[in-house]
Amino acid sequence: MFDKIAELGVKEEHLRMKEQQAQMQNRYFADLERKYESTQKLFHDIKRHVHLIECLCEDNERSAEAKVYTADLLGEVDKVATKFHTNNQIINILVNDKIAFAEYNDLCFNYNCENIDLKFIQDIDLVTMLSNLLDNAFDACLKVTEGSKYVDLCICQMNDFVLINISNACKGDVLYQNNRLLSTKRDIWESVCQM
Repeated sequence: MFDKIAELGVKEEHLRMKEQQAQMQNRYFADLERKYESTQKLFHDIKRHVHLIECLCEDNERSAEAKVYTADLLGEVDKVATKFHTNNQIINILVNDKIAFAEYNDLCFNYNCENIDLKFIQDIDLVTMLSNLLDNAFDACLKVTEGSKYVDLCICQMNDFVLINISNACKGDVLYQNNRLLSTKRDIWESVCQM
């Protein structure tokens, strides 16, 4: 009976992680579709933009206006461009999602992720681990009321090891117990204290 309950729990957790991965992929593809539509619209209009810039440049008195117009046009191109890309779709989804989140919430998000072969880890495990780490870092950063609000992410390989390093601003002191870092999340803290 106990084995069946444990097996059911494992299956439920696996299903939950699969659903989380599917939601993330749906967000990624919806974002790609929006960017594709914006790109198509921009390409459709590009001839008119180039012609207008040519006309503005011909008139010496309007050359400053041409520079402003060109800067605005480049800004529109930047909006539809993917800001981050590696050879791993999961990392692309998570980091691009957090880039947009950081911009919206006026947070500083620094990221440096190498192209690393991550075939040794299943996508579902990578999603669970990296999304939880990033979500926790951004949650803590949002609570900061003074000073800089930042999240730094580095994924790199050293010899045969893949390192994921995330640091972030936080409110208050970092909690330790028996030389181990503790979470400030209430439900986790209460379960640790009961041990």
